[in-house]
Amino acid sequence: MLLGDGVDTDGSWTIDCYFMTPIPGTGAWHTLTRGAAGDHQVIIHPDQASLGSYDNVGGAGFTDTGFDVTSLSDGWHRLTVSAGDGSATFYVDGVSVGGHTTVSNSDFFAVGNYQGGNQQWGYLANFRIYDGTNLPEQLPQLSPAPELLASIDVADGEIVFGGTASYSGSITGGPTVVEGPAGMQDGILFGGG
Repeated sequence: MLLGDGVDTDGSWTIDCYFMTPIPGTGAWHTLTRGAAGDHQVIIHPDQASLGSYDNVGGAGFTDTGFDVTSLSDGWHRLTVSAGDGSATFYVDGVSVGGHTTVSNSDFFAVGNYQGGNQQWGYLANFRIYDGTNLPEQLPQLSPAPELLASIDVADGEIVFGGTASYSGSITGGPTVVEGPAGMQDGILFGGG
């Protein structure tokens, strides 16, 4: 899915969503988010296990958090990535699982797949991009709540876009609405499952 011309951040951002394991075994990259002409802020390596980021702009390539997604039990898990002050920390189910200091300043343009295709993330639900660096326990109950820049949800069987950023979301690649973490038809599958 594409977020119009992209949702710009200043290097201080938080991604919060749910994803399902096992990750579909494609032997390819699994892109959660990517900038229009920039970095993959969240990606799983073609080894189908290593969670991290891919720095295209700075040329550093893949930066591994040290977390192996295959260590997770099968089912839905919450993924939160908090970036700011030169570091990104990755949380799974509210627990810090690793991080790195290669923080993307790229916009957020593609969600669930690289805009060029063939890097489907897999299962996704309740996707959010927040302004600022937030811990999992701060979302969404902060008072005042952090600014919700972009969201992707399923309502009445349809994929819907929201948030305060100025963008025109579009659905690409034929994602499928599936059962999400709450047991309702509120999840999205990118690619085969």
